[in-house]
Amino acid sequence: MTKAKAKQGNGPNPWDRPPIPPLGDESKDQVYMAVGAALSGWEFLGMEVCGLFDTFIGTELDNHASHRAYGAVTAWSVRREMLAAASDAYFLEFNNPILRERVETLVKLACRASAQLTRSRRCIPWVNA
Repeated sequence: MTKAKAKQGNGPNPWDRPPIPPLGDESKDQVYMAVGAALSGWEFLGMEVCGLFDTFIGTELDNHASHRAYGAVTAWSVRREMLAAASDAYFLEFNNPILRERVETLVKLACRASAQLTRSRRCIPWVNA
């Protein structure tokens, strides 16, 4: 999918890097707040995907063991493979092409977000002196 196709609506494409401003923020707190918000959003998505994993393996009512197993894996690429394997098994039993397509779209978007997050973790706040 090209960037032009990924863009929806009239707003900026969320996958494009913003231009580097000529000046940094007035305070490093602004940067840390933005990074914290992004990390919190990623963690929320991770909890929701873990719940989806629980559903696929049939443990949504008693999920302590599956949460520990899913949480023990810290690399998104491995979690993606776990989710793919669980969803493959789930959709063999419960054929739902519309839901399967939505799950695949969610996983693709999460993969892109993971790459963005990895890049942003390497940033250093630039504050005006």
